[in-house]
This record gives sequence, C-alpha cells and structure tokens, in this order.
Amino acid sequence: MTSQNYPRQKPASSAGPTIENDRSDAPDWFLRIFGALLTVGGLVVLVHVLQLVTATIRVARREHLFGGVSGFTATILIATGSVVLATVCLRTCVALFGSAAARAFERHQLRSSTRRARRSIGRKKELLEERIRLVAQLRATWMFERECYSLANAQARHEFKDALQTGVTRSCEIAFNQIALVVDQYELVLKEIDESELEAADKTELLETLTGQLNVAATEKKNRATERRMDDAIWKLRFETASRLNKNSPKAALRYLQEVESATPPSANRRRLQAKIHRLRSKSQVRK
Repeated sequence: MTSQNYPRQKPASSAGPTIENDRSDAPDWFLRIFGALLTVGGLVVLVHVLQLVTATIRVARREHLFGGVSGFTATILIATGSVVLATVCLRTCVALFGSAAARAFERHQLRSSTRRARRSIGRKKELLEERIRLVAQLRATWMFERECYSLANAQARHEFKDALQTGVTRSCEIAFNQIALVVDQYELVLKEIDESELEAADKTELLETLTGQLNVAATEKKNRATERRMDDAIWKLRFETASRLNKNSPKAALRYLQEVESATPPSANRRRLQAKIHRLRSKSQVRK
C-alpha cells in the first residue's frame, strides 16, 4: 500500500494576529457636553416656536406667518449647524490633545506622589528620632525617681542625674545611626523608582505604596501612646516615693513634692501633686 501525504494542520499559535476592536477615545465629558448643547439648542427652538405661535395668534397675517416659518427654518438650520460644528471641534480637540493631556496629568500625579513620598520619609525619620529620644529620657527619669529617695544627699542625686543624662545621650546617638541607615534605604528605593524605565502611572503606584508602608500617622500615634504610658508610670512612682518618705519624715516628703512641682509643666498629674502638697502642709500645721 502506498502512503498518502495529508497536509498538516497549522497550530493555533501560528495563526495571524487577531484584530482588536477599536475602542472609542471619546471620554465621558464629551458626551455630557454634547448632550448639554443639544438641550440648549432644543430650548432655543422651543422658545422661538412659542414666539411664532403667539405672534400668529395675535396678528393673523399671511406674510407674517410665512416670515415666521422662514425664521423657524433658519433657527433650525443654525442650531443644527452649531451642534455639528461643536461636535467636529470637540472631536478634533480630543484627537489632537487628548493623549497629550493624559500624559501631562500622569506627570503631575507622579510629581505629587514623589513629593509626598519624600515628605513621608523625612517625617518618618523625625518621628523615629523623637520616639528614641522620648523613651530614653522618660526611662532615665523613671530610674532617677526610683532611686533618688534612697540617695544620701542632693550632691549624690545630682551626680546620679548627670550619669543618667550621659547614658541617654549615648544611647540616642547609637539609635540615630540605625535610623539613618533605615532612611537611606528608603531614599535608595525612591531613587530607583525615579530612575527606572517604568511608565509614569506605574511609578506613581509604587510611590503611593511606599508612602503607605511608611505609615507616618501610625508612628505618630504610637509615639503619643508611649509618652502617655511612660508619663503615667513616672507619676505613679513619684507618688509612691512621696508615700515612702512621708512614713519616715513628712518634711522630706513635702520638700520632695515641691521640687517635683517646680520642675513639672501644668498637667492633670501636677494638679494632683499640688493637692497632695496642700494636704501635707495642712497636716504639718495641725501637728504644730
């Protein structure tokens, strides 16, 4: 038997390029303007028709009626021509300047996103440094308040406070160096996005994502919460210290509270402190 050669079928992948349906480039605002123009033209025609009917009823003259019909026809032609001309002009403007306007808008969005990202990086650095400085200072204050009542005299308390302040300064310097490294990484990412060959819309999306990851608002909220917790702990320790001192020497407790009051800005805890000072003074006067 002789073998017959059948033509091989071409795979689907070798088919010619498919023809994509063209999409209308006209934006929604063009349709809205076109509809508004049609509405205005219809109102003009309706007003003119009402004027003609009113004039015909008042003065039943044949020539006036013919003149009204001529005017009505002229109005219809003018309105139709105006709408057609406006349509042609608008479509021409969209065809010529639509893509350029879209590119200009994308560039504007990219510049805005870049500025927001840079501001977020700078603000993130400030908040991180503020948090490190705040936590270190509050921790040193807490340690000083915990140990000061057991120190022998004012000189020892002063030296202990200076040592704590020196430790705060050194720890802050180390933490600031770490924060600088983190900020440098963010700056590097921002530079890579700016120098990449991506489209403006893609760059804008990446910059918005970077800004969201920085989450400046959450960092600021966390700083305020940390400050409140540490401040409450310090005031609790101060009142406990005053109670311990009051058991041995009410005068020492009163002197300690007065020193704290003089170094404390106005706050709710400071008002509590003043009330406690007033009670201790009253007790001292009663004992005398």
